Amino acid sequence: MLLTLARWLSPNFFALAASSGQPILITIPYSHYNELARWALQLVGARFVEFGYSPLQHVLPVLAARLCGRKEHLSSSSKIERPPAAGDASDRALLHAPRGAPTAVPLLVLPDGRVLPDSWAIGAASGLAPITDPSLMHTYDAVLGPLTRQWIYFYLLKPAAAPLWDALITRDRHWIWRALYALGLRGAIRKRLTAAFRSDEPSAMATCRARLRAVIDELGASRVRARPGAFLNGDAISLEDVALAALVAPLVLPPNYCEGKYAYVLDAIAPADRQFAAELAEWRATAVGEYVLWLYAHHRLGGTAALPAGQLPAPKL
Repeated sequence: MLLTLARWLSPNFFALAASSGQPILITIPYSHYNELARWALQLVGARFVEFGYSPLQHVLPVLAARLCGRKEHLSSSSKIERPPAAGDASDRALLHAPRGAPTAVPLLVLPDGRVLPDSWAIGAASGLAPITDPSLMHTYDAVLGPLTRQWIYFYLLKPAAAPLWDALITRDRHWIWRALYALGLRGAIRKRLTAAFRSDEPSAMATCRARLRAVIDELGASRVRARPGAFLNGDAISLEDVALAALVAPLVLPPNYCEGKYAYVLDAIAPADRQFAAELAEWRATAVGEYVLWLYAHHRLGGTAALPAGQLPAPKL
């Protein structure tokens, strides 16, 4: 039934991509994994059309793209998994659980009918130098990304931040979505996300903070301070730079995160929450935080200007 609804109520992304000759990027637009994919494409000048949805609003369109075509296009990464509380015996199992979900975003539908199923596949297709170390890839995808997402949702889902959250979910959305949200989806979405990220459990958030400090310190020592040039892998920006910056962005809130489109929400958290403001300052003062803020300041809005002339990789789209 759900797939039938997805077919009936969602755009035909395959037909749209084929008729326009441009890839279709399907996102929850303020997600950091989606920012990774978007930035990688924009950095190399790749043209695409973005269809952005709010959480839960995205379910039918993503199912239509992943499961209603000629073949399934499931992601193998970046799955939302319930994070552990302190001392959970399931910690190791959670970090190494089978990954992928039929409603995961982003995905990129290409004009020839191919689908790039996640941010890493999209980043690889951008032509930027890839991340080749499997353990480093695991750190970014399965450790850093989920932890920074859990941390920012802890603050966004606080009752005091409800007006900011509501604005993030409903602004610039269709009136039908806004009406459904007001009539009952508001509570359902908050309940689902609160449970998914354990944002109402102090022990889970304490574990999140401890793990974040450990991984940020480790990346600061092994990647940022040890970098061989201006960037993590030399004198040219690579997919790792984009991944580190996008996935750490929820901790340091660069002004032009997602091209500054959600600053009206993100910039309003710290003035109203002293704990958030203190932690934000702490993350920004780390080696990783300073590097991410520098990358965003100098290489996010410039598009292809971020790479020297003649050094643009050819997108593999």
